[in-house]
Amino acid sequence: MSVSEGMDVERVRASERAVLGQVRAIEVSRLETRRSAARLAQAWQGRTPRASSAETCPEGQASGRVVLRRIAS
Repeated sequence: MSVSEGMDVERVRASERAVLGQVRAIEVSRLETRRSAARLAQAWQGRTPRASSAETCPEGQASGRVVLRRIAS
């Protein structure tokens, strides 16, 4: 194998490593997105000890009042 062929092989391997690194980064990003979405959904349903959606979201407060009015009537 000549020197230039060896350099080409190394360049190809470096490119492969870079692509694999990007694929891993995308997979991690997708996983983090799914986890974030799950946390948001859980918080939105008021299952976390923090605050329920009705306490933190004006739309939730408004819909909560509508529900209370319906129950009261």
